[in-house]
Amino acid sequence: AAEKRNVQAGDLSERVIEAFKKKASQFSRCSDANQERLKLHFTVTITGKVVDSKLDGTESAAKKSCVLEILGRSIFPAGTEPMTYSNTLLL
Repeated sequence: AAEKRNVQAGDLSERVIEAFKKKASQFSRCSDANQERLKLHFTVTITGKVVDSKLDGTESAAKKSCVLEILGRSIFPAGTEPMTYSNTLLL
């Protein structure tokens, strides 16, 4: 049962990563003259909504607000339990 759960979690992670990549053009609108490597942490609930999002690597309040706003209105593939993800953006 645990092995099956791990396979399902791996498949779900791949689908979440693919959905995240599709948002690249939206995130690119948050870029400014100062290119930075940003670390994004977020949790996807069992309904696919994003909660507990956090962005590290920028001092720009506008950039942080832009990225978190896009993430906050995003819906990702849902699992049977909340899962936390991390991803890096270059903006």
